[in-house]
Amino acid sequence: MRIFIAVFLLASNMILYSCSDVNGISEPDQERTIDWVIQNRPQDLVVVAAVFTDNLRKLVLFDYYNPQNYKIVTDESFGAVYPVFSHDKKKIIFGDWNDWANEAGPALMLYDVVRDTVQPIIAENFYSDNNLPGINMIWNADDTGFYFTWAGDWYGQRILYYDFETRLYSHFYFNRGKDTYAVSLIPPDTLIVFTNDTLVTGQPEGLYYMSTNGQFLSRINIDKLVYYTPNNNHPYPAGLQWINSKQLFLISERGNFIPNYFITVRISISNRDGSFYKAFELKDSLADGPIAWNIREDKIIFLRNPLSSGSTKLMLLNYKNGEVQDFFTPNMIPNCAYIMGAAF
Repeated sequence: MRIFIAVFLLASNMILYSCSDVNGISEPDQERTIDWVIQNRPQDLVVVAAVFTDNLRKLVLFDYYNPQNYKIVTDESFGAVYPVFSHDKKKIIFGDWNDWANEAGPALMLYDVVRDTVQPIIAENFYSDNNLPGINMIWNADDTGFYFTWAGDWYGQRILYYDFETRLYSHFYFNRGKDTYAVSLIPPDTLIVFTNDTLVTGQPEGLYYMSTNGQFLSRINIDKLVYYTPNNNHPYPAGLQWINSKQLFLISERGNFIPNYFITVRISISNRDGSFYKAFELKDSLADGPIAWNIREDKIIFLRNPLSSGSTKLMLLNYKNGEVQDFFTPNMIPNCAYIMGAAF
């Protein structure tokens, strides 16, 4: 480990920092226990949904600059899946695998990162006494609510919105028998959705921009944003995120279909009209798609599932030179079998 010393003079006070190079990543070292990072640098946190050898699913927070600096923050009370950070990274929405509402999705929970508390997300107007279920949670621009999807059943998928202040949910878009679900958000108020509702759009199924009143605005006509319909069931679009600070799409492109899996052949980036496109080939991998883009490091975090051997792990992809390096592996946590998902 290389150690660097930097001295800064600020407001006539001398401040001394030591910078440690951890896995090729440099950042001020302030006796960075995970609790210190949680309270002082939540922007440096990564969360994974870890599955343990006893089949328990738990949320684990760790420090981006030292992945071995971690903390298990939920217990066996919840089967934690699908974690999503708020923009300020002080809260996480996740699903409870142990409480799955038919085909609507897992019961949704809210974890307060700073206070270390978990509470169910309850909607006063929900028809059931249970907490609200869903998948594909997307925080709104100011963290006062979130968009989400009820998973497909014979009624069709639908997009909803939940407001934390009123504790009410509302139907954002629904057309019986069609699949429409939330994918990402372009702040402040443009959703990216996938739909096969061709009667309403008048265009082929694919990715669309949608307004906050549920109106389709336009189709995203970029050939690279591919999707597949396995066995004539529900369509499965390419994994996609909008990176607002870069004004770019971050895409997980899926290649040939094999039973129960897609082979992800590359992670790519594109601007909104497709005139800029850059792809990074992945070999011997299945991937659940890119997790996030750390703008400070210009590195893309993605989840890798090797085809031939090994276990799931998080990896870093250098946007500038295409280099890939290991980032976080299950064996960093005792009795952790694999990772189901992550967020940054």
